[in-house]
Amino acid sequence: MHPGTFQIGGKSNWLGRPDTYRLEPVAASWEKVATTDSSVAARWWSRRPYSLLLACGRLVDAFEVHGDLGRLALELLGERGVVCPAAQTPAGTWLFFAGRRGVSGTETSRVRHHGVGAWVPLPPTAAGGFAYEWRVSPHSVGWHLADGARVCGALVEVGERPAVMSSR
Repeated sequence: MHPGTFQIGGKSNWLGRPDTYRLEPVAASWEKVATTDSSVAARWWSRRPYSLLLACGRLVDAFEVHGDLGRLALELLGERGVVCPAAQTPAGTWLFFAGRRGVSGTETSRVRHHGVGAWVPLPPTAAGGFAYEWRVSPHSVGWHLADGARVCGALVEVGERPAVMSSR
């Protein structure tokens, strides 16, 4: 993890890095300062209300899908006995977090893969006054990361299903 820019009051300018206008890492060389050391993280967040960013591609990858696909994928993963942390973004997309095994080259038009060189915000990060929220918290799954190939496979499968029109 590493600190990211932040807003105060939800609609203010982005703070924590000069000349920034969006959520992004505070450090230009963020991959080098990312840490798993809780004492380092505690020092960072005791100074400022930074957003919380996850450096992907070392141990964890994230897969992002549209909100409707996220709910369907969560159901399919549950049917298959696959559990993994999942978060919903302020934009309504879902992020699924999984181990790196077997996930290279898995991005499709409906599944965005965040791997080596990427970062994603984690709850309780907020953007524009809206927070990222856990739908399946890491704690609830025992801090377990499912096999990335299984998670991505389920997301791709759900993404390939024909759209179902609502009868509202």
